[in-house]
Amino acid sequence: MEEGELRDLASEPETPSMLQHLTEEVNFVTEKMKSNMEKIIERGEKTDNLLERTRDVEQETRCLRHSGRMVQRSFCWRNCKLMALLVGVGIIIVLIIFLLVFKVIPIPVPNPVPVPSTVHPPGPGTTTVSSTPKL
Repeated sequence: MEEGELRDLASEPETPSMLQHLTEEVNFVTEKMKSNMEKIIERGEKTDNLLERTRDVEQETRCLRHSGRMVQRSFCWRNCKLMALLVGVGIIIVLIIFLLVFKVIPIPVPNPVPVPSTVHPPGPGTTTVSSTPKL
């Protein structure tokens, strides 16, 4: 209702129908306000629930971040150990090759085993050619 209508109602004598109409409007507004208050309370509860869930998620995020850092450090140390091992093996191999090339470490050379020559006597119908000149 507007302000002008309220003045008109106040100046007019009250009739039962008008009083009933105003009572209905007051009841309607009261019910509407109660409904709005209930909705506000429900929203507040939902907001509290949402804040609680947000705190839980933040805590889980912190735990996950901590676990992630621990795993990352573990893999970093594992990689460092592996790289140190590979570098050490590489240095040893290069050192051995260097010592072999400059003959600091002697390489044993096996003595050649003489291969027995098999001479077959000439068979019938074969001629032998001697490689020595005749004098």
